[in-house]
Amino acid sequence: MQWLINIVKEWVETEGYLTEAFVNRGDPADNDFSLPNFIADGNYHDLDLSGIVPAGATAVSLDCALLANAVSAQIFLRTDGNVEVANEAHANTHTAMSVAVADLLVPLTASRIIEYKLNDVTWFAVDLTVKGWWL
Repeated sequence: MQWLINIVKEWVETEGYLTEAFVNRGDPADNDFSLPNFIADGNYHDLDLSGIVPAGATAVSLDCALLANAVSAQIFLRTDGNVEVANEAHANTHTAMSVAVADLLVPLTASRIIEYKLNDVTWFAVDLTVKGWWL
């Protein structure tokens, strides 16, 4: 039966299937980014993940927690260099002064920089933690 396993394995490798896997970052002690790391002006800004995410990663899984004084205060995250809004990850508050949380997935370029945009409202917390990545 090992001969069949070897044939399937060789075919999978030759075709390039199953070449990526999720890497769980583990149990970080704190958020990677918090409110002082962000600019809330309604424009896109770069967020550099290269100090956390290794080279070769193709996407990142993020935990996001938001607290603002407004209903529907939003954060948008996208691949660096994208300009359209159809392929963005986003999270928003549902009520004022109530924490909203979200799990977000953002594709990466080789630079491992993503772009974010925060509404121009009064934010009390914007916390992002890298949960893991795809290699």
